[in-house]
Amino acid sequence: MSGFEHGLVKHLAEAALAKIDAETVRAFPRRLAEKHRMVPVKLQGRRMVVAVSRPPDLALVEEIEFMLSVYVTPHLVNDVRLAQAMQRHYDTP
Repeated sequence: MSGFEHGLVKHLAEAALAKIDAETVRAFPRRLAEKHRMVPVKLQGRRMVVAVSRPPDLALVEEIEFMLSVYVTPHLVNDVRLAQAMQRHYDTP
């Protein structure tokens, strides 16, 4: 069962993007971050908050949950902040 309910995506405070630790980034492979435009923000046990610029579909969230063995909860941020976080943590252009 997913940690995500479609249609109930909260907005993420910008300050949360500045507090991402290296362990959280290591838990979310770069290829997934680039392919799906997601940045992990917080990992607590088996629950992971990810930043997205638009709500993902449920099938994608469940696929990532299966691959990483975590429950994923997406939170919205604007495109510019997401791009900055991806560049900072994954060195993407």
